Amino acid sequence: MLAIYHETHTRGALKSDDYWIRHSEMFILIELLVFFGQILCSTFFILGIQIRGELGYDNDPLHQRFKFDMLTYYKDDIGWFSFGFVCLTMHIWFVIKHAMIPSKEDNDMKQIYSSYMVMFNLIRLYLVMPYRSADRSYRTITDKAWAILFILEIIGASMIFAFKNIKGSNTFSASLIDALSLFGQLIIYKSNEIYLQE
Repeated sequence: MLAIYHETHTRGALKSDDYWIRHSEMFILIELLVFFGQILCSTFFILGIQIRGELGYDNDPLHQRFKFDMLTYYKDDIGWFSFGFVCLTMHIWFVIKHAMIPSKEDNDMKQIYSSYMVMFNLIRLYLVMPYRSADRSYRTITDKAWAILFILEIIGASMIFAFKNIKGSNTFSASLIDALSLFGQLIIYKSNEIYLQE
């Protein structure tokens, strides 16, 4: 609530001449974006399940879902989906930001990077979703799929080195968030894979 209050009282901060005011304001916006991205993530996931059901797909072949609250039943699936979805919304927001309020440095490169990462996160969602199939068995994500994702992530991260200045760069912060998110996803997947084999 404090962050929302702050945002409603500092509308001119993004256009401030002070470097650190601009960038601290942007970082607060990123925090808010991630927070609301998590909420949107649940909404889009549940909407997708509902649409699948309306199209005739059997989302509950074991007839177990009625025993649970929907958010409880799909908790792990929503968490998995959020890794890619939140990063996707973050980069879409940066594309819009760079178009409407250009950065004072490297704006063209930042726009290219953010656009690339939007495409990357769409590919990421395609390769790693769904986390579990309708019968609640965990999907196998091949090493080839992980290798493709990490190669694409490294290509994206390499664009950062073309920036004249990364000190205080929120686009650089977004690249770190994206890389850590993908790495975290891999760790969770491999940990779960080891657990299921035991």
